[in-house]
Amino acid sequence: VLRRKLHDTRRLHQVPLVEIPASGRVSLPPFDVRFVPVTHSTLECNALVIETPLGTVVHTGDFKIDDDPRLGALTDASTLKLVGERGVLAVVSDSTNATKPGRTPSEGALRPALIDLLTRPKGRVAVASFASNVARITTLVEAATAVDRHPIFVGRSMLRMIDVARATGYAGEFPGELDARDAGYLPPDKVLLICTGTQGEHDAALSRISRDEHRDVFLERGDTVVFSSKIIPGNEAPIAALHGRLRRLAVEVVSEKGAFVHVSGHPAQEDLALLYSWLRPQTLVPVHGEARHLAAHEELGARCGVEQTVVPFDGAVVRLAPGAPAIVGKIRVGRLRRVRERWIRD
Repeated sequence: VLRRKLHDTRRLHQVPLVEIPASGRVSLPPFDVRFVPVTHSTLECNALVIETPLGTVVHTGDFKIDDDPRLGALTDASTLKLVGERGVLAVVSDSTNATKPGRTPSEGALRPALIDLLTRPKGRVAVASFASNVARITTLVEAATAVDRHPIFVGRSMLRMIDVARATGYAGEFPGELDARDAGYLPPDKVLLICTGTQGEHDAALSRISRDEHRDVFLERGDTVVFSSKIIPGNEAPIAALHGRLRRLAVEVVSEKGAFVHVSGHPAQEDLALLYSWLRPQTLVPVHGEARHLAAHEELGARCGVEQTVVPFDGAVVRLAPGAPAIVGKIRVGRLRRVRERWIRD
């Protein structure tokens, strides 16, 4: 994926890429970094076990603990437990779902719910999903097969991701798959459109369909659109506008607010508690979330027996050791437009 994106820029296609094998290591003195596979809504995600002269730091990255992810590796619990037995100075951890009790549902749990949902409509069904979520795409294809609909992929990034998934062995040819140009020749109840555009992006497939600007695909009264995704904070306005355009077409709109159509790729409270039972860190640094998520994560860490927590802000410089962990400085963060443009130009 990265190689193709770099090539598309026409300026960065010669950037050298260093590929790390699954469960590989990188030596960056004084650090030794080990990659540990974890499950997420995108494939090949990893936690980093960073060994330093003052102790081991684990950065979880985006992750979840999912026993049935449908595709890709499970979170490597055995390796994380071994790391915990050897001692962990600090964990830098995903806070996105730290406000949510319980476990994050499995991707496998979504399949029967989607099959049930797809049996009801008599017209076309379009499902919007993140193109990077290949496991979700696989689940949707399985659901389409179960209800005798043809999966039809719509959107450039969706087609590119499927192409990469096939090239890397994660996907093959899907049963019943048809090109978008064939959608208009099928009875409506035989169509399942799998589209980009979950966040209301202006040029994504679903937005173009909602404006009747797509060359091959259209929706009309009696059709259904399912948003198999969450609303990313900051995208509320374009998503609401997209929903409005679809409803003006007399299309039924289904989202996670009204039906079980999406599972998160991030850990809820019980998942985080399980992680801390494996790692038993001295210090927690909650990241990836808004202030309320970080605060909830801090409280959870205390309940799990983590002795110290440092809640950072964007640009915070955190000292983990030696001595007590603390925020010890601040650096400039955000877009550095002039620097970036000069670097690209040079």
